[in-house]
Order: sequence, then C-alpha cells, then structure tokens
Amino acid sequence: MNNEIFLGCLIVHRVDPYFSNTPIEKEYRGVFRCSLNFGELDLDGKPLKGYLGIASEGLKGIEDVFDFVIDPTEAVNICQFLRSKSLDFDVIGCCVDEPTLEIILKKSPDDIIGDRPCKEDKQDFDNSINRLLTKPRCPNWQSIGFDVASFGDDFDSRIFMELLCDYNDIEKELLEYRDLLNQNKLFDTREDANRFLNAFLHTPYAGDHDFMNYIVYNVLSPDI
Repeated sequence: MNNEIFLGCLIVHRVDPYFSNTPIEKEYRGVFRCSLNFGELDLDGKPLKGYLGIASEGLKGIEDVFDFVIDPTEAVNICQFLRSKSLDFDVIGCCVDEPTLEIILKKSPDDIIGDRPCKEDKQDFDNSINRLLTKPRCPNWQSIGFDVASFGDDFDSRIFMELLCDYNDIEKELLEYRDLLNQNKLFDTREDANRFLNAFLHTPYAGDHDFMNYIVYNVLSPDI
C-alpha cells in the first residue's frame, strides 16, 4: 500500500437495513453499506436521536465533501463509541492507486455536489481536492479486499449488486467472478477487481450506468 492514496474512512452499518441480509450479504464488508454522516436524517426526515444523533453530530467538521472522515483516529473513536452501544457498526479505510486518483481529480463540483453548489460547497470541494493532491498515505491497517463501486454516488458496489444480492440474476459473463471473492466478499487483488469491472462494463446492464463513475477501492480495516 506504499504507493496508494488514502481517500478517508467510512463509518458503516455491518448489517444494511435496506437489504434482505441473506447469509452471503452479511459477509460483505465493502463500501456499500449504509454509512453514518453528519446531519443525517431518519426515515421520517427528522434528525437522528440518541447515540446515533450524538455520533452524527460528532462527524461535524471532520468529513470531506465526498463523505469521508479524513482522520483515521477520529473515525475509530466515533466507531468505538457506536459499538459500545451496538455491534452493528464498522469503520473502514478506503485507498486507491494513482491512476484512479487521476480520475477523481478530473471531477467537477457538479459531479459531486449537484448543479447549483453554493459558495461554501465549492470551497469544501476545493479543499477536498487539494488534500488529495498531496497524496495522503494510508493508515497502517489491514487490507481486507478490493471493492468495485461508484465514487460520489452512495458508494454503489457492483460486487454487492451483481454477485451477492439474492434477487439479482447474475449475468453469465460475471459468474466466474463470484468464485474469486474472499471471506469478506471482496476481491483479493486489484487485478481481479479491475477484470470484474471491465467485464461488468461489457454487459448490457452497464448501459444504464455512468460507468466512468466506478472505481476500485482497497478496503482497510483497523484492529478494533
């Protein structure tokens, strides 16, 4: 990981409340799990309450415009607080290689924060890009596998959606890749993840997606 760039951390639910959570889905430890963010609302559109509200408020000022917590220590501290209340939470680090960083750096504010960003949003975007230009290094955490997911769009994982969801029929072109997933339901190597992404982009279904928005993440886990 010496040459990889650290995007930041995500505090995520171990069990996604929006999916059926079959045994194979529960083993998945990638980026596509409902993440906790500053100012998050509940399903009724109201601010979170209790320990979730406390944790959400604790994320104020430490998330970047891409929803990453940029300080691993702060991310771990908030996750430990959450796990003292419920073991349904996890913290992961996300890293990319330099070619992927170049793709991210070409994005405009419109790609991330909408068509009419305010002055503060643009400043947050510029600050996040400037941080990535320094090529921050990854924390000394264990790599648990490589995910293939969108950037700036709810971390939509094609591994989860194409290979794990029990209500999706796996495209025949992708079947072989399910056997390559490790115990965390991620790929062991970046090469396998890139091959899967390329195979996905050649399926008819990929035409419905902005395929330029998908990248390969190296997913890291601290020992907590």
